[in-house]
Amino acid sequence: MKENKILKFPEQYCEDIDEECISDLDEFDGSEEWEEDYYYFNSGNWNGLIKYREQMAKIYPEDSDVQWSLGEAYVLNIEFEKALEFLGKLYYKEPDNINVQHSILDALFGLDRTENDFNWIEKPLILKLNMESIDICYNFIKPKRKPKEIVELYIDLMGYGYLTFEEEDLLEAILNDCRFIVNDEYKLISGKYVSVSKRKKN
Repeated sequence: MKENKILKFPEQYCEDIDEECISDLDEFDGSEEWEEDYYYFNSGNWNGLIKYREQMAKIYPEDSDVQWSLGEAYVLNIEFEKALEFLGKLYYKEPDNINVQHSILDALFGLDRTENDFNWIEKPLILKLNMESIDICYNFIKPKRKPKEIVELYIDLMGYGYLTFEEEDLLEAILNDCRFIVNDEYKLISGKYVSVSKRKKN
């Protein structure tokens, strides 16, 4: 039986806002826009997030990131059909926007559909947890042989394609691959760093 080298994979990377510091959103007068968005997102108030992002979408109609964030809010609130309708229009304006592509896939999968149930200009790459994905991680690290945090690897993969697995699944797969070394000696944030073994794979 293989010894588990990691005690526990971190489940949360952002600290929640202190409830005593924020009692009412009216206190945000003069605050930066992201603070209100941050409050709704981290409190899981998806209805509030939608209302806020709808306001932002009206103020910034030409900002694709703002428009996409509204579509994302629909997905988070399990309004998948609405998300598809909204994001579909945005997709045909910017078919290379990865955020839009991935949110459309989130909505499709939320409706128990597949990636084939959308009229893509070019179908996005969907990554499963297999040797192909692990090899991509290996190549991310190999050129410099510099340790990389497991969260960073996951984010790198997100830029490569749509992921059908979670961070902890990726960590488990890497732990079982002799090409990698995983440690937490740096003690920073989540603290799980991955490096490449100098020994060649047999």
